[in-house]
Amino acid sequence: MGASAAHGSTVFLNGIVLRHEGLERNVTCGGDVASRAALGLPVDRPVIATGHQPGLHHGGLIAKDMAVRAMVHRHGGAGVHLLLDTAVDLDAQIDVPVQVDGIWQVQQQSVFNGHSPLECMQAQWAHFDLDPRVIRASDLLDTPAGQSMLEAMRSDPKRCTDTLREAVTAVPGSGLRPPHGDELPLWAAPVGQPTVRHVATLSDLDNTEVLLSPRAVLTTAIMRLAVCDLFVHGTGGAMYDRVTDRWVQAWLGRTPLPFAIVTADVYVDHAALTKSAAAVEQATTAVRTVRHDGGDPQLKRRLLADIEALPRGGPERRQAFAQMHVQLQAQSAQAAIDAVQQLAVVSEQHDVLARRDYPLVSMPQAVRNAFQATCDEAFSSLVG
Repeated sequence: MGASAAHGSTVFLNGIVLRHEGLERNVTCGGDVASRAALGLPVDRPVIATGHQPGLHHGGLIAKDMAVRAMVHRHGGAGVHLLLDTAVDLDAQIDVPVQVDGIWQVQQQSVFNGHSPLECMQAQWAHFDLDPRVIRASDLLDTPAGQSMLEAMRSDPKRCTDTLREAVTAVPGSGLRPPHGDELPLWAAPVGQPTVRHVATLSDLDNTEVLLSPRAVLTTAIMRLAVCDLFVHGTGGAMYDRVTDRWVQAWLGRTPLPFAIVTADVYVDHAALTKSAAAVEQATTAVRTVRHDGGDPQLKRRLLADIEALPRGGPERRQAFAQMHVQLQAQSAQAAIDAVQQLAVVSEQHDVLARRDYPLVSMPQAVRNAFQATCDEAFSSLVG
């Protein structure tokens, strides 16, 4: 059964953590010649692919394309980016980090800004000298491999659905839901209304009034059975493709070609992130101190010492003891308010800095340079 290789590597450089697994394997040319030709891909050398829905991508996604480029150099192949144009309801706004007076904040900006999703992707690739061939997920069903799978669904839709349900159930945490009833791994949308879609059933397969497109597991099944010799996933895609492997083996008796995993954690300001983590820990300790020690243990000791100096059993001692509790309660209440407010301030800043989903092109140039250097280091052994 196709799976990621057991070997992998982690590189920590410039405050960036990059992990990869399965890139060390040898990749040879295979796939379905007719399906590759239908997509305009070469049939005489390895095809190494990754993919994602259109938009501005964070470092973990860009790292996949960087890995594909390195693998292409190593194997003399063709690099491909599968544009998941079957995605709908794409966010028109995206969060970006902005530093104002030394404080990092999150602002929203337009994702596409009048450009097509593909143009935005190509513009961000240009920052890192990436120029993969682009194929579209919506074209996969028109390939001979896609048509063959549709025919297999028509001939025995129950087997297709049942084996998919069993595969999803066998891989908890995949993010996929088991098909309901007779649902198939397809989207069906009325012609001219791509966003008004539903999960297809058998009745949709020959309905000329709807357009069909592959859902996640079918998309990568076609890619890994017929189109590419290695598919590079992130951690999420790797999880659901374990479902794909089980499903395709049980449904069609075939084993998809392997996949690799690449992921990267890129932060807008790693030095500030480290400081903010320490500040959160310090502020959390302060809150605990207030709740358990009244906020100022030294004050309590001084007051007790003053009480101890007063005559035992006298009214002055009793009065001082009562006043001590009033003073400590007031001190504790204000200290608690201050400590909780400080924890909120430093936690908010830490949350901004700890995010890994900002578009890489929105990061400072120094971070982009560090990302490039980290990828070069991580993938250097792959380039031959």
